[in-house]
Amino acid sequence: MKEPMQDVIILLPGILGSALAKDGKAVWDIDAGSIGNALFSLGGSIQDLTLSSDESTDDRVTPTHLLANVHMIPYLWKIDGYSGLIEYICSNFEVVPGENFFEFPYDWRLDNRISAQRLSSVVQEWLESWRGRYPNARLILIAHSMGGLVARYFLEVLEGWRDTKMLITLGTPHRGSVKALDVLVNGLSKRLGPVSLLNLTNFVRSCPSVYQLLPIYPCVGETETDLKRIEELTELGELNMVRARAGIEFHREIERAVEANFKNALYQSSRYSLLPIVGTYQPTFLSALLTSDGIKPIETYKGLSMLGGDGTVPQLSATPIELSKAKLERFVACPHAGLQNFNSVRVQVRSSLSDIDISEFKDSGVEAISLKMDDMFSSSEPFQALANCETAIDSMQATLINIETGGKVECEFEMDSDLEGWQRLELSPLAAGTYRIRIDAGDEAEPITDVFGVLD
Repeated sequence: MKEPMQDVIILLPGILGSALAKDGKAVWDIDAGSIGNALFSLGGSIQDLTLSSDESTDDRVTPTHLLANVHMIPYLWKIDGYSGLIEYICSNFEVVPGENFFEFPYDWRLDNRISAQRLSSVVQEWLESWRGRYPNARLILIAHSMGGLVARYFLEVLEGWRDTKMLITLGTPHRGSVKALDVLVNGLSKRLGPVSLLNLTNFVRSCPSVYQLLPIYPCVGETETDLKRIEELTELGELNMVRARAGIEFHREIERAVEANFKNALYQSSRYSLLPIVGTYQPTFLSALLTSDGIKPIETYKGLSMLGGDGTVPQLSATPIELSKAKLERFVACPHAGLQNFNSVRVQVRSSLSDIDISEFKDSGVEAISLKMDDMFSSSEPFQALANCETAIDSMQATLINIETGGKVECEFEMDSDLEGWQRLELSPLAAGTYRIRIDAGDEAEPITDVFGVLD
C-alpha cells in the first residue's frame, strides 16, 4: 500500500544528470546505446557543449529531462541513472508526476546560481497549484550530488526555506571534491600509448559549475600536513584562479546566508529538516600534493584516511558546515555513482518522508565493501579491480553486465596476501561499452554497484 503524501516532492539530479538539447537537437541524452557515441568517440558530442570564456548562460541549450541510465565523464563524475529512484518514490508514495512529484532537470554546465534561480521561479507555481488541494503543503527536495548545491542556494540565499519542509542530499559535495581540483589543474584526457582517445580538458574547464565543486577546505600543499585553501594560493598549475575563487565564493555566499538566516526567529522555528546521506569506506581523494606542473591527489588527509568517502566526494565534505557537530548524517558504504540506487539509501529516504524517527538505526552494523577501480579501460587492456571487506573469509563474487548488450560475466576476486586485505579481480580485455559491476561478499555486507566504461 502506498503511503500518503500531501507535500510536493522535487528530485534534483547531479552534474551530468540532465539531458540537454541544443537548438532543439539532443546533444547530451545518454541511454544504454548512445554513451559510446557521446564519450568514446573523442568526446565529440560533449565538445559541442563547451562554453566560451565569457559565457555564463547558453540560451540555445535547454535541459529536458533526468537521465534514466548510466552517464559519466570518466575521472570527473559518474552516475548510474535515476529511473530506479523515481520508480521507488512513485511505488511507495501517493504521488502524481506533474502534480506533487516533479523532476527538475537543469543545465549542469552553468553557474549553480542560475539553476537555483530557475528552481525558485517554477516551484511557486507547482506549490500553489497543489495547495489548492492541501493548503499546508510544503516542498520536499531530494538532491543527488551537485543537485544539493543548487537546492542549498535556493533554500538559503533565495529564501526557499519559507516553503520547504525537508532537504535530503545524497553525496552532495557541500565542501567540494578533490576530483574536481584534479581535472581542473591536471586536465582530463585518456591515452593509450601515443594515441589520445579522449580529451575533455577544454570542455570541463569551460563549465562554471565544475569550479563550484572545488574543495573549500585546506586541501593542497607541499607536504601532507601543510595544507592550504585554494584561495590562499597565487597560482596552481593551469588552474584559472579567477574562476576558482568565483567558484569557492558560491559556497561562501551560502555560508553567509545560513549565518544571517539563523538570526531570523521565523527561520529558526520553521527551518527545513536537513538529512545528509554520506558515502563512506570507498577510496577517495581527500587532499593533494603540489608538483612541478600541477598536483598529485592522495587518499589521505594530513596523514589520515578518515574512512575515505564515496569514491568521488570525501566523507568530510558531504555534510553541510553548520551540521558538522550535529551527527545527523546517515552513512552508507556505497560508491557515489550508485548512491540513489543503494537499498540502504532508499530505506533512509522512505523513512524520512514517512516522518519515522530512524536515528537509532543510524549504524546498521553491516560490514562495508570498498572498491578500487578506474572509470575507464581500453578494449585492448585487462580489466582490473580491487575490493575489500573485513569480514570476507572467502573470495568475493563479482557480476559485470554490459549495459548496452545485456551480456553478463560472473567471476570471483582472488585472495592476495600482499594486498593487506584487498582482493584482486583481473579479467581479459572487455568489449567496448558501458558496464555495471556488482560485488557481493555474502550475508555480512550489503552488495555494492559501480559503473565504468571500456573504450574501443
